Amino acid sequence: MWSTVAAVYDRGWPTPSGSSCATTFIERRYNAPMRGAVTPNCHRRTQSAATILAIALCALLGMARAETDLAKGFVTPPDEAKPWVNMFWIGRITPADITQHMEELKAKGAGGANLIDLNAMADAPYMSDNWRKAFQHAVREADRLGLKIGVNTCPGWPSGGPWITPEQGAWMMVTSETVTKGPRKFADKLSEPKGKGALYADVAVQAFRIPDRSATSPPVITASSNPGDLPNLLDGNFNTLWKPATTDEKPWILVDFGKAHGVDWLWLDMGGQAAIEASDDGVAFKPVATLSMQNNNPIYQTVPATTARWFRTALPKDATVRDFALGSRAEVERVARMAAKRGITNPLGVTATRQIDQVNFVRQDLVALPDEQPLALRDRIDLAGKVAEDGTLNWDVPAGSWKVVWIGRTTTGQKLAFGNGLVADYLNSAAMDRHYEKGVKPLLGDVSGLVGKTWQYSIEDNFEADLMYSWTPRMLEEFKARRGYDPVPYLATLAGEIVDNVVITDRFLADVRRTIADCAAEQHYGRWAERAHADGLKVRAEAGGQHHPRLYFNDGLMNQGRMDVPVAEFWEIELWKENQGAPADHHAITTPGWMDAAQNVNAKQAASAGHQRLCTRGSCWVWLG
Repeated sequence: MWSTVAAVYDRGWPTPSGSSCATTFIERRYNAPMRGAVTPNCHRRTQSAATILAIALCALLGMARAETDLAKGFVTPPDEAKPWVNMFWIGRITPADITQHMEELKAKGAGGANLIDLNAMADAPYMSDNWRKAFQHAVREADRLGLKIGVNTCPGWPSGGPWITPEQGAWMMVTSETVTKGPRKFADKLSEPKGKGALYADVAVQAFRIPDRSATSPPVITASSNPGDLPNLLDGNFNTLWKPATTDEKPWILVDFGKAHGVDWLWLDMGGQAAIEASDDGVAFKPVATLSMQNNNPIYQTVPATTARWFRTALPKDATVRDFALGSRAEVERVARMAAKRGITNPLGVTATRQIDQVNFVRQDLVALPDEQPLALRDRIDLAGKVAEDGTLNWDVPAGSWKVVWIGRTTTGQKLAFGNGLVADYLNSAAMDRHYEKGVKPLLGDVSGLVGKTWQYSIEDNFEADLMYSWTPRMLEEFKARRGYDPVPYLATLAGEIVDNVVITDRFLADVRRTIADCAAEQHYGRWAERAHADGLKVRAEAGGQHHPRLYFNDGLMNQGRMDVPVAEFWEIELWKENQGAPADHHAITTPGWMDAAQNVNAKQAASAGHQRLCTRGSCWVWLG
């Protein structure tokens, strides 16, 4: 028995490290009287009992020692376990201020500080000589005190700066549709894609044969003002919007269904309150319902079932409306589900009832309406090169009715929160290279010898910026290389169309979201990590969220996997609260198994990515004073 147990220990079973009991027990094994002697059974039983007692005693002593070590480690944690703080630089920061704060952090047991500039130091703007002197002083003081430092890559967040040119800034896709009938010589301007920014380029222009208009014509929608912006209401795109022309206007949106139509659902991406009214003659309106946003979320709610031809939605003064759909629930869900699958809308967050409707749309099957006719690939005509710079299409239209789908890419113009400059293109490694060269590289020489020793981390916040990126100049090439087929024939889906059938459309849009997710993880977070590691720095970021707007096409776990330290963020305000059963889809597109777990999805991403890392970190606010 002794020989067997000793062999078990020798094979690596866990023993209390350094335990004298373990050493003594193994020594007894080798000194045991087993050189050919026959030991009586009773003696063997006594030896077995003694062995079991020794093992039990060793285990108890090991547990006691581990408990003591844990208590000591909690009171005096090792450097790698000490908390860090975010040190926001606001106002006038002097060397004496920095020294005082660093010494206080050391005295209170902190392990390090993340220096985050909020573009709020008038005498020391980010990367100016004065700012770099403050940075040098902070790193040298941290080194003197034995603290570690992380530095944000830009003023504010998420990622970018004044050095990012429009070409290297964030891009989005924009679309328009024009219906015409042949045979005829078409030499007119197409409906222009809405939301064009500083830079624009065509991606594709395609025509599809469609059935002649029938009794199921789409409703006619008008508004109290700014009719040119009406398409912004209907495109499902969070980046485009409609506003009344004046601040004293009483704005409204009017829907004429052409005949009596049943309405029981409203999607209105707008803050505040909206009143729904119905009319049979377009003159006298009766109230139907008054709906309000809940917990900072868009209105996506049931309407008392009403049948009428005209429906008017009265809006607050100076309203800003990003998306609008009114009709039966099936009709509204068709619009919202397609917008979600295209990754261009702001999904609902947590509602008062803790039920989330729209975020599930990414996972749900796309459903065509009963009278909806998909666009057929066999009837597609490529009109590339036939549209002039002013939007004029020159085309000999064949017989029949045709829908021309125009798809372009444009810059979002999104600027940093707090800081100056544009948000970088997250899908383009060249944009990250530019950002690193201007936002990180110049600081390396300022504290040479302390890079990797005291200045350990290049850090980045999450994507809290209103306008969503959904494209990049090399998107078609990236898609073809990653997915293995040409995306061009299917691009009409990005205008909200069903191409061939719902299955093909759903699969293609999933491939679009997957491609964007891959590019963000590799071209932004992965490229950043490569550059930083080459210079002796590590990277840490809230790479899985929070995202505002919540992004359908980011893979939070994949992003976090590129980080040396995956970071999570926790909030209790309703706009961000996510630990009450919210699914993870608004942060990561490939995590359907998480939707049923009432846990904070950001924490789960960081913890999951942390399986391959030494540590993860959580970010929270503590108000003092």
